[in-house]
Amino acid sequence: DLTMLTKRAYAAAPTLVPRKLPLPPNDNFGTYEPTLSADGNTIYFARFFNSGDTRVKGPSDIFVTHRVRQSGEWPGTAEDWSPAERLPDTINSDSVDQEPWLTPDGNTLYFMSKRKTPGLGPTGIWVSQKQPDGQWGQAQPVAGGNINKSEYVTHCFMPFDLPGQASAMC
Repeated sequence: DLTMLTKRAYAAAPTLVPRKLPLPPNDNFGTYEPTLSADGNTIYFARFFNSGDTRVKGPSDIFVTHRVRQSGEWPGTAEDWSPAERLPDTINSDSVDQEPWLTPDGNTLYFMSKRKTPGLGPTGIWVSQKQPDGQWGQAQPVAGGNINKSEYVTHCFMPFDLPGQASAMC
């Protein structure tokens, strides 16, 4: 019986209760492929050009919102979060930029992009480092291995990270 097997297999797993993120992360423009900072106070996500948000310059861009106030249990209320901001052109391009993933220290952002680069594609994993002034540096394709070979469609999907929990890499 599959049901019994499933119950046995997950009997020791914690019970997670899904909660919709409050506005502005879930505003009328849409929020896709979110990744959380280790402290749970920053959310990076993708937004698509047809969402109605005129700040999206490519087919999809990466945005960020910050928890600026803590009114109670995470994730709080809409008033606890800053309005969504499009990341700068050092990360976003006129191509598809999506599937962000932030390292636990908050200093490295990986994402998938379809920007045209010799030897890469049709998609690749890109990376940007936070600079000493807090700004994101110019994104570069992840080097080495078989990650960005031109014959592969490469994605950067990560498990949804929970605040205070270990995360996984590309």
